[in-house]
Amino acid sequence: MLGHAFKDAGNPAAAGRAAAFIITEETPGDAGAREALLDRAMGPKRKRKSSERLRRGRRPAQGLAFVARSADGALVGTVRLWEVRLGAAGAPALLLGPLAVEPAMKGAGIGSALMRHAIGAARQLGHRAILLVGDAGYYARFGFSACKTGSLAMPGPYERERFLALELVEGALDGAHGVLVPGARRAEKLGRSDHLAQLHGQRHVAVDAQLALHEGRGGIEIAGDQRLQIVPGKRDRAVGVAIAHGDLGAGQQQGALGAAVELHRTVE
Repeated sequence: MLGHAFKDAGNPAAAGRAAAFIITEETPGDAGAREALLDRAMGPKRKRKSSERLRRGRRPAQGLAFVARSADGALVGTVRLWEVRLGAAGAPALLLGPLAVEPAMKGAGIGSALMRHAIGAARQLGHRAILLVGDAGYYARFGFSACKTGSLAMPGPYERERFLALELVEGALDGAHGVLVPGARRAEKLGRSDHLAQLHGQRHVAVDAQLALHEGRGGIEIAGDQRLQIVPGKRDRAVGVAIAHGDLGAGQQQGALGAAVELHRTVE
């Protein structure tokens, strides 16, 4: 899907900020920047939300993960949609979230543009309904309300008035009931075979996860007899990395490490 360019021309709150941005599909190389943005925008408790139970171990719906980039290419916004079912044997739908914008860029129209882009893409791909947990006042502008979620529930604690839905096809949620369950699009598991992930959009790393970290002496071997030291974590887990295209400088080694850890985290 081609990206769409935007420029905020009438928001005084955005004055003095780089308000020009473009929305594109997320790439594997965006993972580190996306997670860092979510931490800044939503804080460390974001992964305790009930919505996370529906996302954990899953990939976003095909073609429905988007990022906003500023004029200098920095990732300043993110939104992803996930496949769910309306009850164990219910109809399919989408769960939207998290939606996040770089705190310094709030008020520049990035969140609204991401929402409209995501809704339009979901409709074009033939999806019938989108659900989310969020501020009713904010999401009402995009057509979301709690009118059709009274017989539905999230799989964990949530505020009912914040459980909202938008029908992309009229009547799609008529009669829907039950607790939302994750869709079938599971994250790919790492095994002994190599899996490739884009690194900065140009390089690739082959990743093989294994339990091989010894307390106080953990490391990652890099092609070309280079070595990166990593701090042992509580779970004593290591990730083996092989560089597919030549030797890398120190900064790119760190990028390879970040990509490997992100892949490993995604599939746990």
